[in-house]
Amino acid sequence: MDHRTASRHYRALLDDHLRAPAPRSAARAASLFTEPVRTAFATERAELSTIEGMLWATWRPVVQAARCSRAAQRDLVDLLDEIRDSRALTRDDGDRCVIWGEQVVFTDLPCFGAQLREAWDLDEPGSSEQVNLNAFAARLTAAGIDFSRFAIWTLREHLEDTTAAEDLGAVLPWMRHCGPTPARLCLRPGRQEQDRGPARVGPLGRAGDLGAGGFTPQRWVFWHGRLTELATGHDAVAHQARTALQHMPALESTT
Repeated sequence: MDHRTASRHYRALLDDHLRAPAPRSAARAASLFTEPVRTAFATERAELSTIEGMLWATWRPVVQAARCSRAAQRDLVDLLDEIRDSRALTRDDGDRCVIWGEQVVFTDLPCFGAQLREAWDLDEPGSSEQVNLNAFAARLTAAGIDFSRFAIWTLREHLEDTTAAEDLGAVLPWMRHCGPTPARLCLRPGRQEQDRGPARVGPLGRAGDLGAGGFTPQRWVFWHGRLTELATGHDAVAHQARTALQHMPALESTT
């Protein structure tokens, strides 16, 4: 199955899955999603480059559906969770399918993170698509598919920059859907998440003596303080900040 054929195939599969009457069967959809890749690798003995191309085609409609609609996200997270829990892709001789030298198909969901990152980078900050991708990444993280580094990028952009935040819509999902997860990460000694760019901490954070990037207790307290500051007004941002604070757990409650 070439990339173009795979793209059409997976778009149709996902459309059928999302249009199905509730309750949808994530397990059945996961089986349909994984079968073409299993056949290509195990039976047709396709090259890894072909498998990689099929995986890109597999994930693109998933990311686009999440980007365009929050209503589909719960079903998409369930689908990805089922695919991740599928048995590792192997041939009869025991040879495992490994992409990029380390990511096992399907247990590591190879190429999915790259697809999500690509869409993330293309969307304008503050756009409805960017907000939806934050919600999707937060739901995935809460389900154990870790995109917590996306939380850092979003919280840094909205809470650590000297430019006044015009909208906190992208911040809210991280508190609403998985607030305890980043809070727990802040309590792991020495854990540093990957941060994009030369400045691992935003200018307000640096001014507030946040010396380290990643998740730290000091950074969580700083974010809480910034939301508290923003919550004092009467505009939409203040309302969003108050809502975020309602869902933002105290560090001691996550231990």
